[in-house]
Amino acid sequence: MSHPTDLIIGGATAMGCDDKGHIVWKVGVVQPKFEGMDGFGFVITDDQSRPVAEFFFETRADAEAAATHAQEVVKNAKAVRGLNVS
Repeated sequence: MSHPTDLIIGGATAMGCDDKGHIVWKVGVVQPKFEGMDGFGFVITDDQSRPVAEFFFETRADAEAAATHAQEVVKNAKAVRGLNVS
C-alpha cells in the first residue's frame, strides 16, 4: 500500500492516502494559540476529517517536532480512527 505524504515543514498539512487515493489520515498544521490555549498545537484527523487527537506544546519547535513524529506514527496506517471515550 502506498501512502504519499508531505513533510510538516513551514506549516504544511501531511496526509496519507489509500491505494484508491482516499485520504486515510491528516496531521494538521501547527497553529499558535491553538484552541484558545497559549502555545502551539496540531490535530490528527481521521478519514472523515474528524479530530482523533489534539496536541498542545509551549513552543513552536516542540509542536513541529511532535507533528513530524506523529506523521511517522500514522504514515503506513490503513486507517486512523478515534475512540469515543467517556
